[in-house]
Amino acid sequence: MNHYINFKNKKAALDTFKLDDAKNSTVEDIIVAYEEEYDDCLTVDFTKYIVSELLKIDIDGHTREYAMNTIFSELDFVERICRDLDIEICDYPDLRDYQHDYINEANFIDEKED
Repeated sequence: MNHYINFKNKKAALDTFKLDDAKNSTVEDIIVAYEEEYDDCLTVDFTKYIVSELLKIDIDGHTREYAMNTIFSELDFVERICRDLDIEICDYPDLRDYQHDYINEANFIDEKED
């Protein structure tokens, strides 16, 4: 199930659907629209965004601890974006599944077979 950030009436919401009348946008544009209180109706596939951003983070060849610290600390873009849009991430625990899946699929130096 994909999650979408929908922006309408100067409010952002995280939904499992995209608004029919919304213009496809980017996460960055929705953050600007939210901060500037634009009247636009925008949507973005947040699931696709999360996956594409995770693929930019190279955790192969490191330790699992390094991966966890990297993805869930200062680079935790999922939490940062939700905070920027006043969306409570704790209400959407399955958003974290993408991050955990990415970590579980990595090849770590501390888990290589001898």
